[in-house]
Amino acid sequence: MLEEKIPGGYILLSRNIIESDIFNKPPLYLKVWIYLLERAQFKEYKKLKRGQLFTSIPAIMEACHHMVGNRKEIPSKSRVRSAVNWLKNPVSVMNPTAQPMIETVKATHGMLVTILNYDRYQTPVNYEYEDAEAVNHREWQEQKQAKQEKLLPVEPLNQKTSRLRDFYYKVFEKELRSYQEIELNNYLKLGMTVPVLQEAFVQTSNNNSESFNYIKRILDAWRDYGVKTLKDIEAANERFRQEYRGVMVVS
Repeated sequence: MLEEKIPGGYILLSRNIIESDIFNKPPLYLKVWIYLLERAQFKEYKKLKRGQLFTSIPAIMEACHHMVGNRKEIPSKSRVRSAVNWLKNPVSVMNPTAQPMIETVKATHGMLVTILNYDRYQTPVNYEYEDAEAVNHREWQEQKQAKQEKLLPVEPLNQKTSRLRDFYYKVFEKELRSYQEIELNNYLKLGMTVPVLQEAFVQTSNNNSESFNYIKRILDAWRDYGVKTLKDIEAANERFRQEYRGVMVVS
């Protein structure tokens, strides 16, 4: 006896998603991404092409809500907009060449969203099986590269500043000013690595800001928590969350 077909169709998610940048973002980012994939047209329909959908920030907010007991929690407009902006420009310190995942065009009462590379990732025949031997070889290559990076010579300050300058322009599409470079160099002299400062640029952009003072507030907070490397940022964030919960309990 044939089993009843599952209604509603399907979308494909690559197993590599757990190794992708979005899996390291707040959970809302992945939820928004899955919502957009699920709502995108699988084939052309009226004026929408394959991989396109019409939606709005309020609609995404409503779709990505969650329940706390009987209470409905809806993500804020700024958080949803940050997730959408990241999908449009997922550049990060760890992946400075990351390509956009979506494009958006403003429309009446919303926006037209195009899922980029939709055909590639939503076509089953494009996926292949990776056997255990291939996995072991890939992991060995990654470990070898990590060891080589540890043996690299200490990078001079002027080279670090040059990397920051280039990355700043890529994120904000404007040049760093001389006084800003001096202030960023002060954070480097405190022991912060270039990727930490670059991450501050990315977080500022993802929060819809281009303010240099916003960047400094992030870096000052990280400095107070003793952040030196990217790994320290997550530890600092967890410490902040614990302290925040403590304040909430006391109050």
